[in-house]
Amino acid sequence: MEETSSGQHTQANLENAYALLQAEVLQLRRQVRDLQTSAAIAHERERAAQERAAELAKANTALKRSTAHLAHADSLKTFLHQVLIEATQAISAVTGAVFVYDVAAHTLQNAACVLHGEVVDVATDPRMEIWRSPIPANITAAWQVLSQKPQIIWFDNDEPHPDHWPFAMSWHEQMGHRTIACVPLIIGSTVLGFLGFGFTERRALSDASVEQCWVLAQHTALAIQLARLAEASKQTAIMREREQATQARAAELVRANRVLQRSMDCLIRTAQLEEFAGLILLEIAQLVDGVNCALFLYDQPADVMRLYMVVDEGCIIHPTESAQIQGFEIFQQPIRVAKTMFAHDQKPLIFVIDQTPKTVCSGTILDWHREQGHQAALCFPLQLAHQPWGFLGLAFQTVPTLSDETLELMQTLVHQLTLALYLDQISEEKEKTAIAEERNRLAREIHDTLAQSFTSILVRLQIASLSLTSDELAETQAHIDYASELARTGLIEARRSVYALRPSPLEAGNLATAVAEYLQCATEQVHITSHFDQVGELPALPAYLEVELFRIAQEAITNACKHANAKTLHVQIAIASSQLQLSIQDDGCGFLLPEPYQSSGFGLINMEERANRIDAKLKITSQLRHGTLVFVMVDLATLPSAPKF
Repeated sequence: MEETSSGQHTQANLENAYALLQAEVLQLRRQVRDLQTSAAIAHERERAAQERAAELAKANTALKRSTAHLAHADSLKTFLHQVLIEATQAISAVTGAVFVYDVAAHTLQNAACVLHGEVVDVATDPRMEIWRSPIPANITAAWQVLSQKPQIIWFDNDEPHPDHWPFAMSWHEQMGHRTIACVPLIIGSTVLGFLGFGFTERRALSDASVEQCWVLAQHTALAIQLARLAEASKQTAIMREREQATQARAAELVRANRVLQRSMDCLIRTAQLEEFAGLILLEIAQLVDGVNCALFLYDQPADVMRLYMVVDEGCIIHPTESAQIQGFEIFQQPIRVAKTMFAHDQKPLIFVIDQTPKTVCSGTILDWHREQGHQAALCFPLQLAHQPWGFLGLAFQTVPTLSDETLELMQTLVHQLTLALYLDQISEEKEKTAIAEERNRLAREIHDTLAQSFTSILVRLQIASLSLTSDELAETQAHIDYASELARTGLIEARRSVYALRPSPLEAGNLATAVAEYLQCATEQVHITSHFDQVGELPALPAYLEVELFRIAQEAITNACKHANAKTLHVQIAIASSQLQLSIQDDGCGFLLPEPYQSSGFGLINMEERANRIDAKLKITSQLRHGTLVFVMVDLATLPSAPKF
């Protein structure tokens, strides 16, 4: 019994032990499976983590590059192209584009595009023709959806969505796009536009790729916003600059108006050229802080410039006083100026003293400027009808920077001064003409009244004297003789008075200079080219001879200017042996010469009468379309002591 119990017990124990062993094995197997599952999960997680890390590294590299582009790109478009290249490579898109929203126009504009990793020019690439014009934002509800709930919108080109732009479907199809993604560009709560991507296959982006798209979109939005802010700042700066320029221009105009008003008031108020010229020089010197300002007038016969007036440190110095001012003695002598000064369309010439060659300005003048401490000079030519009148010079101790407005105002004042010089000359010429006419009138009055009366008295007394034969009338004869002598003396004095009222041009010079001066003045008004020649040395001539010859020349020149329609007028005074010859010849229309001259209306009567008074020979020849020649010859050897009346 004991043995049997012991054996049964052993068997039972073995069975129990086996059962326990099997349970342990099952437990171990479950643990092994759990361990294997955990290992697989850990491996998968590790692989996913590695892929995630790779994607993040790739995204991080792309973001670093986009950040670098943002910092160094020379323009917004360049940066947009770089971002599109980075984004399309990162998400394996074949096409990328940036569309920017215009709030005012409510449109979307394609601002940049890449195809297959290459930048394309939307404006010129034929594939991009449909994207050149702005797209109305309300063409579909897509932009509204994108603006209200910023998210990535996907479109399947094989299964068109109602919000997809209709005209874009065929284009995407031509490009081989099956899927299109739109990523909004957001700054704060404002949507500035979107990034558009095209894919050749249906696909979904990984979380890392989506995150990268969002970050690149943020970079793009930031760049667009910065560009807009920069443009706004630029426009603000431009507007501020324009406002400042406008204010400065207004101030310039106010100053210019005041200066011009003062000059015009002076021109109207005073009849003295010196006073007006002094005001102009003062105004110009004050405008530009010139050390001194000088006016030189052109002496045409001598072909030199002569100092007329100086303004030095605010003081007006007249020509007669300039020698008393230390430093201006050099300008007591006339100076010659290069003709090129008057070949620049009246524009002012600025000279930097140490850089000006002596071919432009004489070495003597340059040395004078250096001695005075001048660094620069400014010259305004005075011209009228393309004829030089002089120049206005300014000296500076520093090289000036003058605005266009200031130069224009100075030029206007110079024009006023030139006009004043011209008007003064016209006034002087009119005054001379009036004086000459009055002298001629007085001469005619004396000749026609006193001289004629004295002549008549003398004739009658002579007749009365011849009729007296009786001795008892001797006393009467003495009275008649005395009266005759008084009449003869009065006649001589009357004739002397007539020739004392000689033309004013003869007062300043001889016959040749008077004729040359009148020729120049007369032809300048009608733009006739004139030539004057003097052959031989002109001797001292009696006053009456000079008057009559001058009047003949004056009449012939006037006729040529008024009636001949000539282009050139040639006047010559020649001395040959004892003969004085005066000729006036033009190339004008000519005329039919009447016989005698008294039947002509061209003033030939006066010339004939004057020639007869001095025993001169007058010959006038003219031919239609071949001009006119007036020739006068006087024999000085047989010249009468007084003119014949």
